[in-house]
Amino acid sequence: MNVLGHDRTTRPDLGTGRHRSRRPRLPRRRLRASLAGAALCLMLTACTAPLPEITFYANRAAVNTPPTRWCTVEVTVTSQEVGCLAGESPTLSVGRGQPVQINVPAAVADQPWLVYFTYRNAAGEQWDARSQVFNDGRLAYTLEPLSRDDQLLSVEVLSGFELTAALASGVDFTSTQGWALLIDPVIPADTTAAQ
Repeated sequence: MNVLGHDRTTRPDLGTGRHRSRRPRLPRRRLRASLAGAALCLMLTACTAPLPEITFYANRAAVNTPPTRWCTVEVTVTSQEVGCLAGESPTLSVGRGQPVQINVPAAVADQPWLVYFTYRNAAGEQWDARSQVFNDGRLAYTLEPLSRDDQLLSVEVLSGFELTAALASGVDFTSTQGWALLIDPVIPADTTAAQ
């Protein structure tokens, strides 16, 4: 008999006294390790790799820039969806006839890339041009103006080329990744003093 006057009975499945579960218990270390592993998996799948940055160098100054355009292309049998992220373009001061050095990371150099640029010639006409396509793992390129009198106005590194539907008909190779630099023209001191 217990304190309340009840008979204590023995049940074959529980035994006497307190009820205890018969399922096996995981040791605490193994349980903690399992929880830590699950948390690590969640963290790793939730993270995305940072987008590659490019360095532009000119006139003794450098700027690192993340992509100013980063697009994903989803193609199905009946449609094509393009989603792009846009960023701001940095600015560098560059004088007439001065080059711009471009350094790209391996993530960009491992795929075809090129440099598209606009410039103003000595006659004041604005032109655009591009470099050759680099597909040799090149990590740097120096953009030299076509003549000493040309003023660079903008520089853009283009990569991530994908076949996309053209506006009129057919297909185009479209750049899905871009890093743009705007040029702030430097006016030489001797031309302003003469005016």
